[in-house]
Amino acid sequence: MAVLLLCVIWRNRYEVIFSVYGFFQSPTKPKLTEIQSDRIVLEYAPSDYLTKTKIQSIQKILTQRFESAEKETGIKFSSRINVYLLNNWEQMGIMTKHVPLAQIDPDSNTLYYIVNKKMDGTNERLEYSLLFHEKFGKPALPDGDEIIAAALGGMWNQKTLNDWEQFLRARGLNPQFPLFLTDNHLISPYITKPWNAILSRFIKEKFGWSALFNLYKTAQLPAGYQNQWNAYLNQLPRPDQLPEYHFERQFQKGISYAYANGYDSGYPTQKSQKSLDILKDDGVGWIAAIPYGFMPEENAPVIGFARSSIFTESDEGVFAVVDDARAREMKVMLKPQIWVRGSWTGNIQFQSDASWDRWFHCYENWIIHYAIIAELTKIDLFCIGTELVETTLQKPDDWKRLILKIRNVYHGPIVYASNWGKEFEQIAFWSELDYIGLDNYYPVRDVATQDSSLARKAFEKQKEKIREVAMRLQKPVLFTEIGFVASDGAGMGPRESDYPSYNEQVQAEYYRLTFETYWNEPWFCGMYWWKWFSDPDDRGRNADRHSPSGRPAELVMKEWYQKETTCCRSHTIQ
Repeated sequence: MAVLLLCVIWRNRYEVIFSVYGFFQSPTKPKLTEIQSDRIVLEYAPSDYLTKTKIQSIQKILTQRFESAEKETGIKFSSRINVYLLNNWEQMGIMTKHVPLAQIDPDSNTLYYIVNKKMDGTNERLEYSLLFHEKFGKPALPDGDEIIAAALGGMWNQKTLNDWEQFLRARGLNPQFPLFLTDNHLISPYITKPWNAILSRFIKEKFGWSALFNLYKTAQLPAGYQNQWNAYLNQLPRPDQLPEYHFERQFQKGISYAYANGYDSGYPTQKSQKSLDILKDDGVGWIAAIPYGFMPEENAPVIGFARSSIFTESDEGVFAVVDDARAREMKVMLKPQIWVRGSWTGNIQFQSDASWDRWFHCYENWIIHYAIIAELTKIDLFCIGTELVETTLQKPDDWKRLILKIRNVYHGPIVYASNWGKEFEQIAFWSELDYIGLDNYYPVRDVATQDSSLARKAFEKQKEKIREVAMRLQKPVLFTEIGFVASDGAGMGPRESDYPSYNEQVQAEYYRLTFETYWNEPWFCGMYWWKWFSDPDDRGRNADRHSPSGRPAELVMKEWYQKETTCCRSHTIQ
């Protein structure tokens, strides 16, 4: 019960944060222009794309669609419909606290859409959902609003249902009914929602409108549906063959790009774009986008997905930061991580085989969700886990099976981010990956007063340990994380927090020693400094203690990232 309560609190945590934040500082809403007709009250945020002429065209199309939906369903709108047309995810988040492409508020008979040159939320056809609410109230069908709109409109998340069916079947992500209709919060919505919409469309076509209405109201499928559904699946054409993946190693001048929790400072915001501009000027070529999942405690075999709140690392936020990075000719490592309440991922382990199996089942569902996102965005590098020490050392065969499933979904390079020490040195599945990933926090000094000459020797000793692993496995090493706090404890590994006194010079010194130690090693393929926030105001003395932003360490990083390197070129590790 306690675990369940914690999960409920976690699922709603951003509603609480938004309310508290808004009490002290209300977000500045976008300036809107209103036009009205007999059917629609339309408010829009003017832009270079949403001109008056474009708005008039959209208003006409929406009116036609609303009338068509009424005729098709036999349900009438009882009042005018409120429509908001917004430019981007940030405006959607400010207006609604969430960042989907399109959403409804049935209580106020309102539709919200993002419309710009790249996306048109009006194609999601949420007017069907409003009509169903008008007639039947809240759906019993999980995610019923999106499902009904997609089933009747033929589109979900900017792809047609036929495209989704091809995409999922080609990667072995097949439907499981009636499971998808009940247990869908533990499975990727990029699997459940398209398949639920395809099934709902099938139910309407084979059993009629009354069966679809009943599915919406009760989440119950009609008797005898299974044989006809199986026949439908069996007659589908064979999916197109997926392209073969060829690995090509790349040197990565990276930074761990952390999400700043705020309605105007997370990934899908203008502030994040400014932060990326700074990094681009610093010579950063790669960012690690880091969405989180949640475990309420280390021995609870359950993993919660991020939701669509503006305050969290939503899927939409990932799409936004990938687009924004690529607009600046930067590449992206997608690096999903788990946050364990009151603990650390390295402590996750279980006493029974049943608990282990349940955890791996949950982890597979969770990481496959991000593998789908990696595939949809053609991500440049996918990190399949971070510092899950006991799981990798105790259950290597489970990880090998998981890697095969991930590769069936995502066709690009993969890495695992191991913790320094025994995990990095003992993992049994490095041969299955493209890079050896290391979160490099090996201590380089024992006491805060140690001089730099001793630190340099410690870095050389550290390098030999890492080089030995690379030579033994004949595989390049990537620092999936490395970093030093701006304090007297920099470089002391787990003991850094014992020395809280601010010291930005020693942080910069250890940045420089890292670059000098590894820069031209042929087996070394780069690093991601921990960490830099999407809020550019997180800078200088008051920045996060690990961040180089606005500190001398940033200048060191910029100096080296603007240099050429011979790293990562040799295919033979020597």
